[in-house]
Amino acid sequence: MSSFLLFLSGCWDTNEPEQMVYAQGMGVDFKNNRYVLYLQTINLSLLAKSEASGAGAGQVKVEVGYATGKNIDEAIFRYYQISQRRIFFGHLAFLVLTDDALKHGAVKSAVDFLDRYRETRYNIWMYATKSPLKKTLLATPMFEVSNALSRLSDPKVIFKQNSFIPPIDLRELIIHLNEPSHEASIPLVQTKEHLTTDQKTETAIQANEAVVITSSKLKGVFSENKIKGLRWITDEFVRAGLRVRLPDHSDIDLVVDKKKIKIEPIIKGSNIAFNIKVRAKATILVMPQHEKLSTIKKEAEQKIKKQIIETYVQGLNIKSDVYRLSHVLYKKELHKWKAVQSNGAIPLTKDSINVKVNVQVKHGNKQRIGPTVD
Repeated sequence: MSSFLLFLSGCWDTNEPEQMVYAQGMGVDFKNNRYVLYLQTINLSLLAKSEASGAGAGQVKVEVGYATGKNIDEAIFRYYQISQRRIFFGHLAFLVLTDDALKHGAVKSAVDFLDRYRETRYNIWMYATKSPLKKTLLATPMFEVSNALSRLSDPKVIFKQNSFIPPIDLRELIIHLNEPSHEASIPLVQTKEHLTTDQKTETAIQANEAVVITSSKLKGVFSENKIKGLRWITDEFVRAGLRVRLPDHSDIDLVVDKKKIKIEPIIKGSNIAFNIKVRAKATILVMPQHEKLSTIKKEAEQKIKKQIIETYVQGLNIKSDVYRLSHVLYKKELHKWKAVQSNGAIPLTKDSINVKVNVQVKHGNKQRIGPTVD
């Protein structure tokens, strides 16, 4: 009997899932010389029911609380003081940093906390925002689905359908900050109001811009028009839409996929340049009646090349190596990189890249000419 009781006592210290608070998202702001920590928490038992039953189960309730501190660690422990239950960070899916927090070195503090804490994982998605953090964290997905399927918690689904700004997780962020040129591009999210079918106003998350950060500061912002070239360079690209203007001033929409990118350093004496070669396939869903494929191909190639150059130049304007060309040189020509680098960065000018684009254009599946109906 005594041995049986001893066996049972081994379970008394375990934490029951329904008795804990689960952190799904975290936000960090900086106000009045103090860090402001926000936590988005969920009920995991309701989450399981929602995922099992779909939209019919009802949306999981999301709570957002906050605490302040001189640093993130202090803010965390102040949050513990107001929490009614133990907080579990093993399901933390994303971190959002405001521009004020980024300007005051929050990246280093946040990464240190997430890296050291034993419950967190390295697949936490990283974001920046200019929107109010509480409003951002309270934005829940449509159709009453699980909050684990929100745009912040699961960005890859959207990126596979429309590859615009590549998402970056904690592991990738640490790699980028530790390797030349010691900077990273992360999505800049914002909230936008929209009407649902019952005319209720809902808050949705958009990610149409990006910021470049180091471990200690915010370098600058890429607007939606200035970041379009990044998608053609990133290896994670899946597919994207491209609208091109034809000689008759009409527009045509293409779906670009199967992209391949090759970047090679070209060294001539003390000069360093990079050949950027992009190959891709594009599909025309509605073929213009009086336009040749060769014309569409030419316009598509010029549009992609223009976007690549514009994003690169915007990077130079904020002293950013947005295409990580220093890292390319570091990997392929280490000796030359050591000779020219300064704190991981290499000298770059507008003439440092030579872009060549080759797009194979084809008809849509039904090869139709013109619209289905007039």
